[in-house]
Order: sequence, then structure tokens, then C-alpha cells
Amino acid sequence: MRLSVGAGWLSVVALTSLGRSASAWAESLSADWAFLIFILALVVVWEAVALPAGVVAAVRRERRFRRGRIAVSTLVANQLRDALTGIVIAVGGASVVWWSLTNLGAWWWIAVGALGAPILLIMTALAGVSVRVAPGSRPLARQALAERLSQLTEQACGRRVPVLEWNDPAAVPTALVTGVGRSGAILLSREMVADWSDDEIAVVVAHELSHHARHDLWRKAALDAVVLLVALWVADRVVATAGPAVGVPSLTSLTALPLIALSSWVMWWVLRPIRLAQSRAHERVADRFAIRLTGDHEAFRTAVRRLAAQHLTEERPSTLTRWLFHRHPTPDERIKASINASIKASATR
Repeated sequence: MRLSVGAGWLSVVALTSLGRSASAWAESLSADWAFLIFILALVVVWEAVALPAGVVAAVRRERRFRRGRIAVSTLVANQLRDALTGIVIAVGGASVVWWSLTNLGAWWWIAVGALGAPILLIMTALAGVSVRVAPGSRPLARQALAERLSQLTEQACGRRVPVLEWNDPAAVPTALVTGVGRSGAILLSREMVADWSDDEIAVVVAHELSHHARHDLWRKAALDAVVLLVALWVADRVVATAGPAVGVPSLTSLTALPLIALSSWVMWWVLRPIRLAQSRAHERVADRFAIRLTGDHEAFRTAVRRLAAQHLTEERPSTLTRWLFHRHPTPDERIKASINASIKASATR
């Protein structure tokens, strides 16, 4: 929701006279601080519009997935936290772009892309550290399950990888891998730990261990860095060719920033099918890895069905929907692959 509102707001600012008016207003207040005033104004308005829409969407999602177990005040607090985080990220990113535009000229997009790549990789690594020390994460209380999963991680990765309970009351039952290398950890939602059988949890953890053992998060960050570089190059070309038509005289004009952001965002989404195709490929490999590691085809199929039901996953989406939105193969595809693997395994015995 926040991204959709942001895209609409960027379109208005970049393609109408509003951007020029906002730029002139910021410069009239302070020539030295015009950039910061301009960016803060745009981002604060964006978040102010997105906040109520985000709260409404969060309430609807809560009622849809969890039947209203989380208080509205908690959902509002989460949205406020996300808004503040968004302001910090947006101002920080815009500052890097503005410095590159004003100091490096035509090579700005290479500089931003070159800086963005290591930032993505560092954030991937630090995510595991931050989650492991966060108040919402804790070791598994069920000792038998914890020991079983520890042995599973050692079998998959050659060393023990922490498996933590993700104590977020707003989380839909799920599991995920975070961090890389020694910072990596597997997170299980509180409801999954409480309600799922040990066999189902084991096969889900085995799936996530594939991502960790095969360094899928590094691969994803590397592809994201390439996509970011392409998006920035396209934004540079858009400003150079179409900028004058929408009132952007040059790259070093404040009005160039909304057009750069809009063009980059559009290109990021145009290239989204490539990123999702990589994700689906990783998930297929992880499914096969989980089945080989645990040998439990039935628990795998049960886990897939439960996740699909709890996340209200569309079982037979159109090809276009799959290409534009799905990070995982469909539940039917995953179950059929498991059945085929089971048949092959039986034939070789």
C-alpha cells in the first residue's frame, strides 16, 4: 500500500508543475538547505497520505488472516514505525543520489549503483544479526524439537544454525531465513511452533536451510544490485530525453529527483518478473532439498497445504499473475513435484 501511494505521489510531483512549485518554495526558504527541505516535504506528505491507507489495509489483512486478534492500536503503531523508517530510508537514498548528481555529473548512476550493491549485501548480512538480538526473537522452548532441528541444521550446513521462535503476534504462520554466514538464522512464527507437528516444522526448516546452505540471499542481493543499476541508467536516460518536456531542465535541478525516483521505480517493477523467476527457482531447489534431507514427503505436502490455506494462496493463478506476483511455485506445482520425487525414490529402492 505504501509503495502504491508513493508511486502515485511521485507521478504527480514528477509529471506536473507541483514539482517545480515545491522546488521553488524550498529554495525560497533557504538556498543552502533547499534539497533537504524539498525531500522532507515530499516524503512527509507521502507518508501522511500512506499512513491511513496502510492502517486500513493492515486492519483488513488482520481480519482476513487472523480474525482480528491484534488490537488496532498495535497495527497503527506498526504503521507509524514503518512510516518513520520509510522517511529515514527515503531521505538517505535521495541524499546519495543528490550528491552523485551534483558532484559526478553523467556518471552519477554508476556511482549510486556501485554504492547500492554493497549496501544491499551489507543489509542482507546485518539482517540476521538484528533479528537474533531483537526482543521478538527467542530460542525454542520445546527442547526435543530444538535438538532435532539443531541436528538437522548441522546435517544440512555442516554446523549448527540457530532456529528461533519469531514472537511477533502480527505474523501469519510462516518460516524464513535471515542473514548470511555466521549471522544466519531460521525464524519460525509463534503460531507455527505452537500449532504444527514436529515433522511439519522439520520439513519447513529443511526448506529454509537450503536457502542458507546455497547462499540464496547473496544471489538475490546480487541480482537486486544489477536490477538497481539498470533502473538507475534508465532513469538517467529518461531525465535526459523527457525531462525538458515535464519541466526538468537538468540533472542538477531539484525537480529531477522525483522523475529519477519514478523512472527507477517503474523500471524496478518492469524487471520484477526476472527477480521473481529467480525466487521461484530457489524455492523449487529448496523443496527438493527439504525432501531429500528429511525423507518425509507426506509432512512436506501437509505443510504446503497448510501454508497455502493460511496465506490464502491462489492455487491456479494465471501465467501473468504468476510472473508478476508469485515468489513461490503454486501449491499444486510443489505437491506434484513432491509426488514425482516420491515415485522416483520408490522406483530406485
